[in-house]
Amino acid sequence: MPSDPSVPSLSTRLAALSPAVPGVVLAVAVAAAGMGVAHLVGGPGLLYVLVLGLLLGPLAHARLGAARLAPGLGLASRTVLHLGVMLLGLRIGVSQLSTLTVPAICFTLLGMASTIAVGVVLARLLGFSTLFGILTGAATAICGSSAAVAVSAVLPQRPGGDRETLFTVLGVTALSTAVFLIYPFIVQALDLPPPAAGLFLGGSIHNVPQVIGAGYVVDHETGDVATLIKLVRVSMLAPVVVLLGLWVRATWHTGTDIRPPPLLPWFLIGFIVLAAANSFALVPDGVVAAGSQAGELLLVLAVAAIGLKTDFVGLKTLGLRAILLMVAQTLWIGAVLLGGALIV
Repeated sequence: MPSDPSVPSLSTRLAALSPAVPGVVLAVAVAAAGMGVAHLVGGPGLLYVLVLGLLLGPLAHARLGAARLAPGLGLASRTVLHLGVMLLGLRIGVSQLSTLTVPAICFTLLGMASTIAVGVVLARLLGFSTLFGILTGAATAICGSSAAVAVSAVLPQRPGGDRETLFTVLGVTALSTAVFLIYPFIVQALDLPPPAAGLFLGGSIHNVPQVIGAGYVVDHETGDVATLIKLVRVSMLAPVVVLLGLWVRATWHTGTDIRPPPLLPWFLIGFIVLAAANSFALVPDGVVAAGSQAGELLLVLAVAAIGLKTDFVGLKTLGLRAILLMVAQTLWIGAVLLGGALIV
């Protein structure tokens, strides 16, 4: 039976992807190198990968050519990153979250909402746009770099938007590492019991791996509570992005020549579907574990590509004010959750 000429053949599809090979291979190499450094010396692999990509990007573009690398780096920094965010949905389970107390959940939500609000106010005071305040505030409040990517997908296109997203990814990764090293000492100095310690660590540290690491450094019970609190924050990713998308469509005029951002990006739909399936125990444990691991690897690969495709010097244009903004947001959510930990 003859094949349908309107359906591209496998060879045609592979040929269409071939321009992306150099950039993807380079991103894989940088990701592997960064994770290898983390394995040898310890510390956050994601940060090593991002910094390595930023440092090697100019050399790679000079030697291999920017045009040759652009298709692959674009694919890895967008589609691969979105797939990684989508697979985070496998970490969400209603049965897990039901073990938390109401006060712990309330303080977690209070910390998130107030951090985004503070981010907007401080951004305006420091001379930045409301959108930059939302982007940095949501990344700090929810789940770090993953939230930055998801939120940026529903914000309107604007000059410097990609640079702001990269700065946010870099900022939350670095700050998450810093508080990961500091906060366990605060827990020990205040002699917080495991439920309170888990609330503080899980509610205030940005990225998931650092939350898990900081929690289990203290003790196993603290690690369990911290992980669950972090899952509350991750589970709020979809509602927050939907609300932001509605706000953008209602208040932000992009012009007739620019298509408005999607209300619910495809990868966030996948996130919701996977979270719902996992909540109703429709996904085998082995698939959940494999999918979560695959999501982490995809995020690492995407961060390598983001570093490689970015002009590191361009980040300097955001200046010290942007650093102060993200530090202030980090201190704010830490103070709110520490207060909650002392109360509960």
